[in-house]
Amino acid sequence: AMVRQVTFKNIGKDALKLDVLDGLAKLIPSGLTNIGEATMGRTLEAWMKVYNVGNGMGDSSSPFFHITQGTADTSTVQLIKEGHFAASYIEGENEPVPFIVDPSIVFGTDTSLLNPKAFFDSTEDMKSFIAQTQCTTARTPCAFAGTNLNIAPGSETTITTIFGHSPDLETFISIIDGKVRAKGFAAEKRKAAIDLTEGIVQTVKTDTNLKIFDDYVKQD
Repeated sequence: AMVRQVTFKNIGKDALKLDVLDGLAKLIPSGLTNIGEATMGRTLEAWMKVYNVGNGMGDSSSPFFHITQGTADTSTVQLIKEGHFAASYIEGENEPVPFIVDPSIVFGTDTSLLNPKAFFDSTEDMKSFIAQTQCTTARTPCAFAGTNLNIAPGSETTITTIFGHSPDLETFISIIDGKVRAKGFAAEKRKAAIDLTEGIVQTVKTDTNLKIFDDYVKQD
């Protein structure tokens, strides 16, 4: 999985209120190839679907992305069960943060996905904005975790979002979702990644008689 952490720090003297969207402007559901996406991206949208998302069909804090069936031109239908997942929470609270998977809710008519115009122009509170009915089929989805933050002066809040892969929706919901949201999970994985990297580069560790060089290497 890929773990993304974003920290918001209030350096002012007054309490800070923010409506925040953080995530991916485009997430290609599992089951498609890079070549297929590059050559027939718009056509292949017909197979795209996001499962386990709101609209009365599931929990929008645990979206699952895969195509409805295989896209090969064969006489048999290939069932696709594996998929990509997204999970997000506020560090320290570990409560799920809901997702928006319909890019039109965020970007409006801007198909370049550069300007989140619909989000900026919205006059709704964040709870109502997130609760909008989302299109979950036949459209390349996004994956934005959305919440409102209240940060006291001098304090900071970190949103952790995890994107990964699961063999099926049931495994994600019953095993993976709770595991990646567990307290200290992201910190432990970050430490493991650092330890792994340091273990690899330790074999080429260099000490010289030039202090400025050694200090530069350590900083790098």
